[in-house]
Amino acid sequence: MGLIQFFEDNTGALAIGHQAIAKLTDITLDFTTATDETTSFTNQYQAEFQPTKRSWSMDCTAFCTSVTTGTSFYSGGTSAGSITGVTNGLLLMETFKAGQPVNIVLKLENSNVQRAYNCVMTSCSVKAQTAKAMTFSLKIQGTGSLVKSTS
Repeated sequence: MGLIQFFEDNTGALAIGHQAIAKLTDITLDFTTATDETTSFTNQYQAEFQPTKRSWSMDCTAFCTSVTTGTSFYSGGTSAGSITGVTNGLLLMETFKAGQPVNIVLKLENSNVQRAYNCVMTSCSVKAQTAKAMTFSLKIQGTGSLVKSTS
């Protein structure tokens, strides 16, 4: 099973390799499929189209348990694919500024866990209020498929 069993439904994790740097909530996934016109027509001379490239992107809110260190919500995983470590606001900001790719794990419901690797954070807005946890509004562009995970 690994770490996924500890996730709440409709949440996720943002990671560098297998090190969690943020908990993801308020997730919106967008899937798109481009089309090309085919050379054939229907009997009514209407153009026909076929699917070509597919892509996905995601908007979400990221929370960090600490600016530097602390106990992570995502610790205790045992399988090789588990994400472990401390969620870290400073590391999230530095990762975005450096343009480093990130990995995501999403638990959309009990049996629907999705993973993606080498995603690109395209936008990051930081909200830091007095006496409240720092939050990040992220836009992430997927590279490759969003894959159903078995662990």
